Parts: sequence; structure tokens; C-alpha cells
Amino acid sequence: INQALGNDSANYRFNSGTAVANIHYKGTIHYYMDSIKGNLDDTLTGTVTISNGVFTYVPANIQLSNLQTDIAFTQNQVHLKNISCAINGNPVNLSGSVTSIRRIVSGEVEKMVGSLNVTSPKFDLNKILVIKNLSKPETPASPSAPVPPGKVSALIDTITNMLSVNLAIKCDQFIFRRLTAQNVTATVNASSSGLDIKGFKLNTCRGEVNINGSIGTAKNYSRVTGSAGISNVDVKEFLYGLQNFDQTTITDTNITGVLNAQLNFSSPLKADYNLVPDSMAARMHFSLTKGSLINFEPMVNVGKKIFKNRDFKHVAFAEIKDTVDLHDNTLYLHKMEISTSVMRLFMQGRFSFTGACDLAIQVPLNNLKKQEINYEPENIGVDAKAGPSIFLRVLSDKNNKVKITLDPTARQRMKKEVPPKKPL
Repeated sequence: INQALGNDSANYRFNSGTAVANIHYKGTIHYYMDSIKGNLDDTLTGTVTISNGVFTYVPANIQLSNLQTDIAFTQNQVHLKNISCAINGNPVNLSGSVTSIRRIVSGEVEKMVGSLNVTSPKFDLNKILVIKNLSKPETPASPSAPVPPGKVSALIDTITNMLSVNLAIKCDQFIFRRLTAQNVTATVNASSSGLDIKGFKLNTCRGEVNINGSIGTAKNYSRVTGSAGISNVDVKEFLYGLQNFDQTTITDTNITGVLNAQLNFSSPLKADYNLVPDSMAARMHFSLTKGSLINFEPMVNVGKKIFKNRDFKHVAFAEIKDTVDLHDNTLYLHKMEISTSVMRLFMQGRFSFTGACDLAIQVPLNNLKKQEINYEPENIGVDAKAGPSIFLRVLSDKNNKVKITLDPTARQRMKKEVPPKKPL
């Protein structure tokens, strides 16, 4: 097979295994050779089995090992009774059907439709994204001489353009970055234009995440858009697992609590399908309960100016709920109330992923009252009359060194919408 691949062997290669094909055809062969199609009176049946196969797709560093197939087909349908393999070490089983292989052979443009079930006991996506040391072809093509596409590549392109597949996915355990999820289910439609994802559900960080969205791959430009519902997730574990979304403003070392949120988001994708932070756009409505802020710099800096005898390095709080917008690498906070174990304050402004910030902070003077020993913080609402207050501005310079000053304009700035609304 590798010899028959010709130029394609630089990208596709069978390393080992045994294949058996049984094909039975009855009819007129001229149908597949003549541009003028007549009435169809032919039949095609067959089976294909592969045992202990090892196959490498070099450009994406993907290797299928222990490949076993049980496939039957007619001119109208391919029946995938079972296909099992390990994809870069991840065990996967696939079954279902695709219609119709006649269209591949005859070149008809009518769409083919597939319906497949995909299951895996454990799938580590990091192995797909980072593994580099896979088996290489014995005689790779010279990098100085571009290899023209072969017949297999052309056939795969044809199938990709013609085929739309509905996937029912179930995975007992799924790993991405440092995040581990259980009971993963999803319905995905895959076609030449990308992926349409519905009901991607998973249990992680003691809670549940439900995602709907799409990944567009048209014209070599990949983009993800979608929405996510987050229920009762441990925010510290969640941020740690996703490596803090590649930002340093609020990290797993700064915050604890239980997160509930509704998120709408959009972002271009890198070649490795990671997000592009400075091009992300998002709006999140969130509620964080049973939480604390730990060495959170804006809060620590406020403590240096007022209430110096209170512990601002570890601050327990009542529910924090707010709307947060993300544009141009910057988080915009709408006016939020933070009722904590040390004080009540109201905050609004922006954080940049680079560490820069510009915040307006309202500190009601009734915080001067001595707190009871068993005091438990509770919210009064962002629209409540907080009484006489001190207004501060927390602003970083070009070196991200933070300064806190009195700000007589903060009251007016906190009445404005932050930021200007932009489409996702």
C-alpha cells in the first residue's frame, strides 16, 4: 500500500498490520468511465478488515495503533460494524454508517451523510496536540523539494468536501491541559466548513459544564464561537486546570469559591487550536459564592491605604455577581459589590491580561464601624444607598506599578456603562 501511495507516502503511511478485502461487483463498468450516465443496474458488495494496523498521518503528528476494522459495504452504504484503535495512545471505538461510496467513485457532487458513534474510556487531548516523536517514513520527502499532491490526498479532499458526519460522542474521562473531566457527551456535526457542537456536557471540578458552539475552518481561518453554562464548579480547580486561560489578572492562586456562570464567547484559533487571547471577545454573567480573595493585589493595595489593622491578604466574601466583558485583551468589570470579612466596597473598571488596571472603588464610611467577632458578610445590592463614601482610583503606570489615589470623578465614572458594547 505504501508503494501505491507514491507522493502521498510523505504524509500517509502504514507501518504494520494485515488487511483483507473481499469485493463483489456485477454490472456495466462503463458507467464509471463514461461522462454520459445511463440507468443503474449494477451491484457492489464487500468487506474490509484490518488487523493490528499501525498508521501514521505525518503532518498532524497523529498515529493510529492497534487498528482493527470490521467494515461491510454496498454501492449505497458503508456499514462500519466496528473500528477500534489507539489515537496517539488514546483508545477509541467507532461504529455507524456512511452513504454512499458510489458517489466517490463516480464523482457525483451529491453530499454523503454519515452517522457515527464514538466512544472512549479515556481521551487525553494533550497527546494529540503535543506529541512530536511519532514514526516517520523511512524515506521522507526532501524539504527543499515540495511534493505534489497524490491521488490519495485528492481522494481525501473529495471525501472531505462531500461528507457531512453526525457524531454521537461519549467519553468516560477527558483530559485537556491540566483539566480532567468525566461523563463527557456531545453531539457534533463535522463537515468541510468545520464543527457544529451541541450539548457538549461534562462533569469537572465538582460541577458541570454545558457548551454549545461551532469551530469554523473555512479558508484556512479557524474560529470558535459559542456559549457555555457553568454550574457549581470549584473556581480554583477550574482556573488551575485550564492554566488560567493564559492570563495573570486573576489566577487559581488568588481566588476560591463556587462558580455559576453563563458565557458567550468568540475567538480565532491558533494552529494548535488554542485560543488567541488578544483577539478573544466574551461576555459572562457570573455568581461566585463561598469564596475568598487571596493576595489579590488590588485588594491588598486598598488595605495599605485604609483599615491597616485588618487582614486584606485573605478576604472572605459573600456572593459576588457581575457582568464581565472581554475585548482587546482586557477584562471590563461592571459595577460589582464585594462584601467581605474586612469591609464592603463597590468596584468598577478594567484589567488587562498584561497586568495593567484602572479601577474606580467606592468605600462606604460605615465600614469604620467595629465589626463583631462572628460577623458574616452579606450583600446590600449595587443600587442600594451606601451612604457617605470615599472614592479611590487604582491605576497602573506603564510598568504596571499600581498607585491608589483619591478620585473625586469616580462617582460619575461608576454610573457609565463599561465598556462600549461590541458584538461577539
